Amino acid sequence: MLWTPTPYTVVGVVAAVASAGVAAVAVRHRSKPYAETFVALMIALAAWSLVYGVQLGFTESTFQLVWQRSALAVGGTIPTLWFVFAVQYAGVDEWLTGRRLRLLAAEPAAFALLTLTNHLHGSR
Repeated sequence: MLWTPTPYTVVGVVAAVASAGVAAVAVRHRSKPYAETFVALMIALAAWSLVYGVQLGFTESTFQLVWQRSALAVGGTIPTLWFVFAVQYAGVDEWLTGRRLRLLAAEPAAFALLTLTNHLHGSR
């Protein structure tokens, strides 16, 4: 298990720190109706960038696949969080009922589950 940071790893870590910094600033504005979703989006972006950056430092495909699955599982939440944030920011968040939010959350949850367990039911 040889891990060697690459320039791409550095870019991933810098992106993660930047996203986490934006999330920290956004926490101060949590009185806004869309702030919590924005913070969750920024945290997901930070986690995805960090995990992907770590993945790029491994030289063996076995370890890269483990980190790639993790990056995909985390990154799969970003489109849904972005959509929910956009709806809230546009001011039409009455559309986001509890049932619809659960339906929207089902896809990234299923994607993460299938991605993390791919080695059990798929190829590589």
